Amino acid sequence: MKIKWYEKVMIGLFTFFLIIITIWLTVVPITKSKAFYMFEYKKNDTVNETGYTTNELSIITDKMIAFLFNKTDDMQVLINDEIVFSNQALYHMRDVRTLYTGGQIIGWIVLVFWLAIGVYLVMHFKRLRPHLLKYSLIVLLIIFVVLLIAGIFAMVDFNTAFDVFHRIIFPDAQKYDDAFFGPVSNYDELPGVDNLMLIKILSIGLFMDVGLIIGVVLFIVLIAWFITCIVLRKKYKPIIE
Repeated sequence: MKIKWYEKVMIGLFTFFLIIITIWLTVVPITKSKAFYMFEYKKNDTVNETGYTTNELSIITDKMIAFLFNKTDDMQVLINDEIVFSNQALYHMRDVRTLYTGGQIIGWIVLVFWLAIGVYLVMHFKRLRPHLLKYSLIVLLIIFVVLLIAGIFAMVDFNTAFDVFHRIIFPDAQKYDDAFFGPVSNYDELPGVDNLMLIKILSIGLFMDVGLIIGVVLFIVLIAWFITCIVLRKKYKPIIE
């Protein structure tokens, strides 16, 4: 049975959207989980890195999560009558929240399209099922090639790759500058404020673990999807033509 060109695209988009949805539904619970942050603080020795106690880090984390999920409009925290975050950190996290909120909106839109495509695939399953695996694999291969090229680029010149990535997500020059932290802030700060405190709390180790969790969950979901494609192609007889 012939398959139309737009149906090939729909199958590819279904797989691509599945990847986006999986990442979205993995990132949101992680970033909302206080237990995850507290686990990472212990693992990365954040108490010694920051000078804050576990209880103080707990208070700081509550404020960060509330800010990220729009429960408060101010992420600043006072510990022993001293502020925790520099102005640069606060401006940067505001930019991050904007991206995060936009990402969640995109996630919901993608979910709607994914479900709509899913309904179409079910309705025409008998005709389309021989092609599910093929075009899903093509999409995965394209994504793999793109990631491989990006990975090679990063290995050859990590600083440039890192710079390009941040210029893409922060095209505004000021927002781009605010994403890079050094001992000296981009803004006037009160005496004694540590401009590096944000990246001491949200360390590279924490982000690496987030990436690892996303990778593992995504791998499991894709394996399950491809196994489903194979099984359905061989055995499933649809009720709806």
